[in-house]
Amino acid sequence: MEQNVLANRARLVPLSSANGSRGALYPFEFDALPFQPRRCFVVTEVPVGSVRGQHAHRTCTQLLICLIGRIDVTIKHGGQSVVVTLLPGVSGLLIEPETFSEQTYLTDDATLMVFADEPFDTDSYIYPTGGVF
Repeated sequence: MEQNVLANRARLVPLSSANGSRGALYPFEFDALPFQPRRCFVVTEVPVGSVRGQHAHRTCTQLLICLIGRIDVTIKHGGQSVVVTLLPGVSGLLIEPETFSEQTYLTDDATLMVFADEPFDTDSYIYPTGGVF
């Protein structure tokens, strides 16, 4: 069951898994995701304590999934701010358009996979003005 995180701007989406003696399998059936993915990317080898993201998207929806390690995601919208810690195999964080997010990598092996419903376009980025979003 999905859990609302920030006034319908972000929510936790549980991950399904098949666990057995040979390990865990996490399937991502595209038609079961909350949007139709157009792109997927992985962020890895980020130094501990580094912050990435630090923007919103005008129209793009993203699903952030921690594959390895631990990542704090700060999301902001309308003057509200929430920090969500992503761990492997628990849930992904669905972030709606016009919602600021930044990711702080907490372990040296932290790896983030992101599904997005639009192709890469830096012109769609929204940066905070005066440190406020």
